[in-house]
Amino acid sequence: MTLAASPIRVSAWLAIGFGPIELAIKVVRALHHPPWPAFAVYDYVPSLFLLSGGFFGLKYKSMERFLITGWAISFADYYHSFFVHLENLPGERRTGFASEYGMSAATGAFLAIAVVGLVAALWPAPRDGLQR
Repeated sequence: MTLAASPIRVSAWLAIGFGPIELAIKVVRALHHPPWPAFAVYDYVPSLFLLSGGFFGLKYKSMERFLITGWAISFADYYHSFFVHLENLPGERRTGFASEYGMSAATGAFLAIAVVGLVAALWPAPRDGLQR
């Protein structure tokens, strides 16, 4: 079986690689700017869905829902962040990665990863008898 034969496996492995990175970024941001508790839950839930869906979705078909949920919430989060940073670009005076230019580029890259993961997770399974 190849990776191309099973998009859900591609999505699961992408989630296993991206989930810890996303979780680390959220923890660093929370240490620097402590969020309101409700936003803290919103920050960590997608990463936990991605990790659990990635690890268990490879083995159990019913856990693929967690993978899709994690990608959907991550997509929504990065979609919002990308356009907020993009909207603030015209008045930007700072330079460096922490500027709106750097944040727009980073959230744009994360948005692209979330789109690929979500599309792969939602892609219909092959119907030619191939195993997952």
